[in-house]
Amino acid sequence: MKNIIALLGLLTMVSLSQAQNTTNLFPNGTFSTSSTVTNPSPEWLEVNGGGGNFFYSYPTTGGNTGDYGIIDNSPGNGWGIWVGGATTPVSLTSLGLTAGQPAIFLQDMKLLTSTNAAGTNLGGVKVEFWNGLSFVSTPGDTYPSAAAKTNKTLTAWNTYAFPVNVPFGCDGIKLVPLWGPKSKVGYDNFRAVYSPIVPLTASIASPANGALRPSTFEIKANASVSPGTVTNVAFYDGASLLGNVTAPPYDYLVTGASVGSHSLTVVAKSSAGASATSSVVNVTVSTAVNVTVDPTKTWLGYMNVLESLANPTNSLGFVFGSGWTPADLRAVFCGSTLTLSPNIINDPAPFWYVNTNSPSVGNKTMNANFYVEPAGSLPGQLVTFSGTVNVDSLLSSLNPAGQGWTVVAFIKEFAPDYSGFIESTAVMNNGPFSIQLQAGLDPANHVQYGFTVQGPCVWPTDSALAGYGKVQIAATSAVAPVAPTITSSLSGGNVNLSFPTETCYAYTVLCKTNLSDVTWSTLTVTNGTGATAIVSSPATGGSRFYRLSLQ
Repeated sequence: MKNIIALLGLLTMVSLSQAQNTTNLFPNGTFSTSSTVTNPSPEWLEVNGGGGNFFYSYPTTGGNTGDYGIIDNSPGNGWGIWVGGATTPVSLTSLGLTAGQPAIFLQDMKLLTSTNAAGTNLGGVKVEFWNGLSFVSTPGDTYPSAAAKTNKTLTAWNTYAFPVNVPFGCDGIKLVPLWGPKSKVGYDNFRAVYSPIVPLTASIASPANGALRPSTFEIKANASVSPGTVTNVAFYDGASLLGNVTAPPYDYLVTGASVGSHSLTVVAKSSAGASATSSVVNVTVSTAVNVTVDPTKTWLGYMNVLESLANPTNSLGFVFGSGWTPADLRAVFCGSTLTLSPNIINDPAPFWYVNTNSPSVGNKTMNANFYVEPAGSLPGQLVTFSGTVNVDSLLSSLNPAGQGWTVVAFIKEFAPDYSGFIESTAVMNNGPFSIQLQAGLDPANHVQYGFTVQGPCVWPTDSALAGYGKVQIAATSAVAPVAPTITSSLSGGNVNLSFPTETCYAYTVLCKTNLSDVTWSTLTVTNGTGATAIVSSPATGGSRFYRLSLQ
């Protein structure tokens, strides 16, 4: 509802448009001049006068069309008219009110012509709160402002408002119109404007019932009440008090929770002394598993083929997926570094490439996943995958279609049949990364962590391939190269030395003619490609000794 601003203790004239609960406590009828009137009507009037001459009547001209009572006190002092009567206070229920609720009471009043205008005074209103036949309290007499009283501005019907706080422990009110010497005041349409009561409530917003959490997690609670305030929210694990929060937001950080089941509740208390307890939220605290870029693990490859952004009719539409070897993905561990590069397709079919000329960027987008799937799928555990990117030089934009490459780290949890999954990802930029995923309790689910390189496929002999960039990620242990076996053979006038190579290592062939020589001479240096390398040396002179080093 629209708020109504009023001066405490003073009646203030207002214009009101919102819905109001209207109870006319000045019903049609004739007031008696006797000091005590008994009326069986539910809204009856009891007149208590003290001294002076009293005249109480409704207008006699045109009937009671104004439906208001006139209080004419001349010349003595009047004490009041009680509406509701000694035995029948007006119930809070009839006004839509509840004990403890703030409200704004509204009263229509009009100053009528007096035989002695110089002595005419404004009227006021007094509300008494009762519990049955027992008086509880009153906020006191309330009159219009001093300026209005001086200027006698009640000569037209106006609505005046004053705020009250309905006290606890009452169930009804009595309205007391007030007036002064030589006043003649009209009253009509007493009513109340209020906001609905909001009982004290307490609930846990997070975590959800049945959730999995690590040993450190946050409980977020909601608590509200109106009128009044929430003074405390207590957080419980079973019967054990975890802590208290006295002001919003009602959040509490749990640390060091034991592995297993926990039953969480919150209890809110209000300024009125009320208490409310939330529903129980059951959570399971899981163990934490930290995984890294460890080359000793079993790393697998899976390629998803999608339509390219260059194809506007089916942009990034899924084509197929299949298992690939890490070498196919150009994902290579070298020493203590993992290198991820754009994917190459050694197939000239137009399915892959717009043309077969080199360089030629393909018309398919490759989603290359290089990952580890731990045995047992880490059920119910909080998985953290972290590492450090040393080099990030991949081109993010390659052509007018916006094609380029991105690398993201991921943790994924798949349904047993791979029909759906949830994931946590982070784009690889220079510097450290860390992502988390809370694995579900189903041991049949598949949990994977690793990296995805996404971008167009590339022709392997593309002269620009080296310039497309790479991402290098620090491994947690070094991968030692396999010591190659050198095979020698004579061919014409040359000695041929052949040996297997691994990508990302440099192979240096050295030689000397006498074992007693201090130094070795470099014959050649070749970069490993994964294929067998052949190095030739002239078969001249005496004996010659060869050595192979790699780094």
